[in-house]
Parts: sequence; C-alpha cells; structure tokens
Amino acid sequence: MQPIAALGTLPTKAACGSDGGSCTGQQTVCPKQYRNPPAMNQLFSSIRWILLALFLGAGLGLVFPEAAPAISPVSKLMLQLIKAAATPLVFFAVLEAILRYNVAGGDFLKLFTVVLINAICAISIGLLAANIFEPGQYLTFLAVDM
Repeated sequence: MQPIAALGTLPTKAACGSDGGSCTGQQTVCPKQYRNPPAMNQLFSSIRWILLALFLGAGLGLVFPEAAPAISPVSKLMLQLIKAAATPLVFFAVLEAILRYNVAGGDFLKLFTVVLINAICAISIGLLAANIFEPGQYLTFLAVDM
C-alpha cells in the first residue's frame, strides 16, 4: 500500500468496519470517510438550512404581508449586523490567506502585485456600477431645523 501524505494510508476493506466507515488502527483513513469529509457535509447542511429559511421566509411574506411591519426591526437589526461583520471577516480572511501562504523573498512582490491589481479592479467595478446606476438619485431629503 502506498502512503498518502498528511492522510495516512488507506486501509483495505477488512481494516474498516462493516459499513466501511469506522476504522480500526491509528492514523488511517477509511474509504467512506475519505470520500465524504465532514467539512463538506457541514457545508451542504448549511446551504440546505439557508435555502430552507429563504423559501420559508418568502412564503410567509406572501401569505402574511401584514406581519412585515411588526418584524421590520428584527430584519433591520440583522442587516446591520451582517454589514458590520462583513468588512472584518473579509479583512481577516485575506490576512489569514496571506499568512498561511508563507511568503518569502520575491514571492512577496508577486503577491503584493496580485493584491493591488485585485483591489484596483474591485474599486473600478464599484465606481463604474455607482456611476451607471446612480444610487440615491431619486431620494429627496428634507431639511430639519435643530
């Protein structure tokens, strides 16, 4: 049997339980576990819950439109929390990816160039979209004396 780096060796079916999923022996990966890593199962479970909540919310909104003003503060709070969390999450995800990459010497210049080009493209797309769609164009603001 050939060893698989970082995963140990794949045992024969005799080394696994009858269902092909429970292993005997240390640092081995059984075929069933190798095919279905837990992280992927959790991802699909999360996606299912999100889609279920999306369709359930849309259905309830169509059936009970009069309840919308009552739950409006909850939805506004959730959107504010998501907006507040988005920037730090993106920042730390990028930072973690850079630190995990183990940048050395000339690779740093390449990485910096790619990040800079990515940032310039993102800013350009954002400015272009803002100029095309002109958000807030039809809003009117009332002056309030204080």
